[in-house]
Amino acid sequence: MPAFDETPSDAPPLEPIGGFFGLESQEAPPGRASDFGGHHQLRFWNARSALAHLLAAVGARRVWLPAYICVEPALAAAEEDREVLFYAVGAGLVPDGETLARDLRPGDAVLGVDYFGAPAETLPELARRLPDVTWIQDRAQGLWPDPAPWGDHVLYSPRKVVGAPDGGVLVSRRAPIPPPHWAPDPDQTRLEPARMRAADPPGVRNGAWFPAYRAVEAAMTSAPRPISSLSNAVLDALDMPAAAARRRRNAEILLAQVGKVALFPAERLLAGAPLGVPVLIDDAAAVGARMAEARIFCARHWADLPSPAADFPAEHALSHRLLTLPCDHRYDDADMARVAETFLARR
Repeated sequence: MPAFDETPSDAPPLEPIGGFFGLESQEAPPGRASDFGGHHQLRFWNARSALAHLLAAVGARRVWLPAYICVEPALAAAEEDREVLFYAVGAGLVPDGETLARDLRPGDAVLGVDYFGAPAETLPELARRLPDVTWIQDRAQGLWPDPAPWGDHVLYSPRKVVGAPDGGVLVSRRAPIPPPHWAPDPDQTRLEPARMRAADPPGVRNGAWFPAYRAVEAAMTSAPRPISSLSNAVLDALDMPAAAARRRRNAEILLAQVGKVALFPAERLLAGAPLGVPVLIDDAAAVGARMAEARIFCARHWADLPSPAADFPAEHALSHRLLTLPCDHRYDDADMARVAETFLARR
């Protein structure tokens, strides 16, 4: 993600749109507790830690991941000498369920991604047909609770979608997973970038908080550390229905302008609370850089894939073309008009 432009100017800089979240309020109404849609919850410091613990707990030796996914889940899945395999999702991010079904064995684990918060296609039906496989629903890009979860286990990553500085939540829908032996967690410096970002709404001191954020991300591991009390307080204070409604409204505004190049049709993307609006362009890196010049920071989901390119050419071609326009609940109608106008001028 590009750093902000710090070139001196007489005019105040435009407010930034996109980028990582600053710390949100921790003032929860009495009695409110964040609901992830299940009683059997374990809260880790990140989602890869939750995934690594789950795979160890269920004794999975073969793990299937979609060919379009970020590197971190593949690293977590490969621990303890597990065999990591990939299945095709193609250029439209729709899993090839029939081919996957032919290759599965009893006892395998399958991770399915709800891309951009939209419910996965084909996998829910496959999970009903094959109950001797452990089905893991990855909702790291979605809000909670999912209205119709399909996985035996559901993963959330609050730190990626709201202003919680850490957090990865494992919800087990049928029976609880025993908690890990929690690793000592004396160092809470990972919480500081979100505090620093929240203290700088105009985004003019990015030379301090952006490198700190990058350092925290690079230091993340799958060690079984618990979520911080600060993040728990943030999650309890969130008005999730309002956040979801704002995201859908923002996505609708963007889709009305850029829908011709959107990866998903509106009905698919708006079935969840969108992480962002994914669009297809010839060169995502170049357009992302031009958007950053206008202080609109668009994520790449994802520039680097762990699957072998020779086996999954469609997915790897997609990784060079896919850019995510921000539409989260921090923004309003005017912000979305600015995103759409800037994108159409710079794509």
